[in-house]
Parts: sequence; C-alpha cells; structure tokens
Amino acid sequence: MADELRRIVERMRLYAPIREGGTKQQKELGALRDLLESMARGGDSPYLDPRVWQDDPPDCIAETTCGALVAFEVTEFVSQEAIALSEKARPGRKAAPKNDRMVYRGWDRAGFLERIAAILKEKDCKTFKGGPYAEMVVLIHTDEPLLLRHDCESWLSDRQFGPFQRLTSAYFLCPYEPHVGYPFVRVRFGGVQPASADSRQGRKL
Repeated sequence: MADELRRIVERMRLYAPIREGGTKQQKELGALRDLLESMARGGDSPYLDPRVWQDDPPDCIAETTCGALVAFEVTEFVSQEAIALSEKARPGRKAAPKNDRMVYRGWDRAGFLERIAAILKEKDCKTFKGGPYAEMVVLIHTDEPLLLRHDCESWLSDRQFGPFQRLTSAYFLCPYEPHVGYPFVRVRFGGVQPASADSRQGRKL
C-alpha cells in the first residue's frame, strides 16, 4: 500500500495536481461526482448513478430522474504550457522545484472565454456512442491556481456559446474551496439548441 501511494505521488504533476495520480477514467468520474454533489448541496439533483462509459465518447453517463440516459464529456481546463515549464524546472523526478522556479498561468477574460469556446466546439464535433441520450453535457473542471471563482462566474455570466449541433448543456467546475466543496457555473448556450430531455427519448441500460 505504501509503495503504491509513493508511486502515485511520484507520477503526479506539479501544476494543478489535485486530480492527478489516478487513471484518466477515475479523474473524469471523480469530477462528475463532485459536480453532482455540489448540485445536491444546492438542492438540485437532476442526474443519478454516474459511471464510466467504456466506449468513449462519452467519458461518463448518468441518468435523469426519469431514467433517461445522459452523456457526459469531461475535460480539464488547464495550461499545458505551465504544466510543461513547471515539470522542466524539477531538479529530479521525485523532487519539486523551489517556488520561484514554478510557472503559473494568469488568465484574463478574453483568454478564458476563448478556451471555453474551443473546448465546447471540439466536444460538439464528437460522435457519441451508445444511447440514445436525452442530454449531451460537457463538464469542464479546473484546478488552475490563479483562477478565482469570482472571475469565472463574472466572465461566464454575460457570455453565451453556440449554437451547437449535439451539446445540450455545459458546466464549469471551479477549484475546491474549504467548507464549500466545488462551486460550479452553468455555461449559457445561445441560438437554436438540440432537443431537451423533455422531448428526446432515452433508454436506461
């Protein structure tokens, strides 16, 4: 057990590492569960029984309260450049660089929204396997150290994305906050949307 924990720590990246150490599927399912827990904490539980979907995409599936299937694409909002530069600063595989050698990405409104738009556009082009799905949802999670919840909420509040051919909704999961958990923001879509869960028939596996 100790050896496995040590190996997990060793393979964790330095930058925005909170979900690192497990498999890609564990990371995606963990983010989805955190979103649903935050929804339930706010008095809303639209999705039940989250689980990994083996035939990717989608990454995960869940069900509506009526038993219809919902597809989830789960992706991370993170600076790949900051990851690479921070890893390059390591003095050794098991060692972390000094704080002054770490690199942190600063996000402004334009860069943040541009990245969100690119993620949604990419996900809308995917062909979702299985189904039929009542909803196709994108979950974007982040652990960016300089990205504040207030900024995320403000930047997303007056911006609409889309229209999309497949996606029905998206959520942005903010970094963890003590005594709060993972705050989230529903991303606003504009234009003509795909049929909603009320008008599309799904099936339960």
